[in-house]
Amino acid sequence: MEKGLFGRIVEQLGAADDVALMLGGVGDALCCEDWPAYVAAAKSGGVWGVGVTTDLLVDRDALDVLLGAGLDVVVVRINADDRERYTRLMGVDAFDQVMKNVEYLLSHRHDGLPWVVPSLVKTVDNVDQLESFVDRWTYYAGHALVVGPSTGRGAMPDQGVMAMPLPARYVRHRDTTAMHVLSDGKVVASDDWLASAAWGDLSRERLVEVWDRQVASAMSVVG
Repeated sequence: MEKGLFGRIVEQLGAADDVALMLGGVGDALCCEDWPAYVAAAKSGGVWGVGVTTDLLVDRDALDVLLGAGLDVVVVRINADDRERYTRLMGVDAFDQVMKNVEYLLSHRHDGLPWVVPSLVKTVDNVDQLESFVDRWTYYAGHALVVGPSTGRGAMPDQGVMAMPLPARYVRHRDTTAMHVLSDGKVVASDDWLASAAWGDLSRERLVEVWDRQVASAMSVVG
């Protein structure tokens, strides 16, 4: 995201006292060359909590930067519980590196921050490792995040374990408690990766205006 746009969004978020901001989405926040500056802008702008989502495929120097960035949460996408499965699903033989990186973060963080949350997208290819994944990381990290897969509204094949349409109540709750902003400023539902039905555009509109429109749309869902 262009820094000027990010700054305008953060300025509006900082007006509230209970907003949490997650950086990353479909991509890896640490692939942004100047990502610490975005975190610093959010924190100095009054955003209550800031986190990143990452594959954590970085070197030791980058880990030290991560620990010193003032983050509250680091969500680490692992998606498997052994080296063979990780290599097959993630496309790179880096399971041992990620394990060491997570261990380093847990061992060197200060006063329990940032929270380090290993995550797994449950699919037909890893559902048999779900229990061991949760047990491992609940023990070592205190947290384990498991989420269902998304097709991005048809952007990729469905990898779900079973057909499970989201209840309307869940959709309403999701879309009245969180705003998903793409790098160009478009505001979309969490599964609308290509902005097929954007609620608005923060590069041209104020956040509160788009938020009101999003909530009104979500509340109109029948169910």
